Amino acid sequence: MLRKGLWKELYMSLVIAKSYRMVTSPSRAFASAAFRRSRSVLCDPFSLRMGMVLPRIFAYNGYRPVFDPTAPYDISFQIPTTDGKPCINCNHVDNKKTRVAKTWEHIAGYPLMVDPASYSGLMVEKSEANSTHDGRVIEGPLPEDEIREDKAYQILIDNSVGDEIVDYRVTFYGGNIPLVFEKYRSIDIRFSNDVSRVEYNDPTVYFSDEEIKQLNKHAELSGLHYGEADVLRDNKSGRIYVVDSTNGPGTEAGHLTLDQQIEVLDILSSAFDEMVENLIRESSS
Repeated sequence: MLRKGLWKELYMSLVIAKSYRMVTSPSRAFASAAFRRSRSVLCDPFSLRMGMVLPRIFAYNGYRPVFDPTAPYDISFQIPTTDGKPCINCNHVDNKKTRVAKTWEHIAGYPLMVDPASYSGLMVEKSEANSTHDGRVIEGPLPEDEIREDKAYQILIDNSVGDEIVDYRVTFYGGNIPLVFEKYRSIDIRFSNDVSRVEYNDPTVYFSDEEIKQLNKHAELSGLHYGEADVLRDNKSGRIYVVDSTNGPGTEAGHLTLDQQIEVLDILSSAFDEMVENLIRESSS
């Protein structure tokens, strides 16, 4: 009988293989991996669940997932190590909305958060938790008995373009921003995850050099080697705001053509591989 850990490894190997087949052919994966050093990565199977970017990157780069911390591995992903091996995101702090906003205020020098008890005008109330998409526009100030500790209160950013709003999904890979996704949705459902279309490009298309430095600094202070952030630009002030971040990026595959998916995966996988090699090199120097 196969040990439990091996069953898990076999299952996750199938998940990775299936993830890759969704975007390109196995021959392309083998060709890509042949020119990159195969690495074993200690990780939690939950990090490689379907719908996430990571299993596709593993397949594209030829990485081998390791779920047993006593087994040999090259680098860890979000699992603290005691053997001197490098770890991706092990210094990541929580991504509650309030913490994200305070980090951005520290870097940019202007606030996102408001005091709901004293702020006069329209503001946004949203859950502190990640991926809830429960934001709503409300009028301030609020009575004390209506203010909730599990909610964050922020200024209302005008990021509208006609009858749509645009969010920038910024990718972080070891101090670099390889891609920015430009995501559109109807202004009527501005806080939902129902995206109408997605475009992507180099960060310099959307942000100034100074803004790119600030965004990378935000990732650094948040302990994010690998992750993404939602960034909005206010039409009136021209300022950008980091309103949310995550250490578990999903995929935009449903809104991209097959050729676009392949291009995106190639760019992100190369950036991830460069990050891994840099961390391993730094840990051994």
